Amino acid sequence: MCGREAQENLAKSQTNFYNQATYESSIAFNEQQTMLKQFQSIYDPILAKGPNQEGYSAGQVENLNSQTVEGTAENYAGAAKALNENLAAQGGGNIPLTTGEQTQLKAELAAASAGEQSKEETQVQEQNYAAGRDQFNNAGAMMAGLSNEINPTAYESAATSAGQAASTTLNEIGPQVPLWASAAMGAAGSVASGIF
Repeated sequence: MCGREAQENLAKSQTNFYNQATYESSIAFNEQQTMLKQFQSIYDPILAKGPNQEGYSAGQVENLNSQTVEGTAENYAGAAKALNENLAAQGGGNIPLTTGEQTQLKAELAAASAGEQSKEETQVQEQNYAAGRDQFNNAGAMMAGLSNEINPTAYESAATSAGQAASTTLNEIGPQVPLWASAAMGAAGSVASGIF
């Protein structure tokens, strides 16, 4: 196979690769647009709410708060029982507590219980917002990662490179003139220049 024929075969292969890369780029672009729309339908609502959104559903918040109330109520009931037993034991002794002192101790216990419940409900709310921030950050990271993964320019670059290679090879083939023709034209040019 002579040099020109080899270059023509190379140009043909490069052109075929260019055509295939262009075709695959078109298919990949359409598939990527479908995937992008699916991801956007999931993550756009999260991103639209911003970083200060709640992360739990209303049902989750209600369940967590309900557990807080029940837990605090159980703890209060146990503490109140212990306090009442202690007060009853002291009342049977030599120095009984006045009614005011008993009322104050019970009020302090109730206040401590309410404070604990409030603290735990605040923790639930803080966790709720932390989960929302995490969802926002994860959505942003997923969309950023997706933009790197779904990259139609990768296929387009391959097609463009193949097209440039085929063009270069075809340009190299085009101006080639057989060696004997080049010598004959050179001689004819010399004779012609001698005539004039």
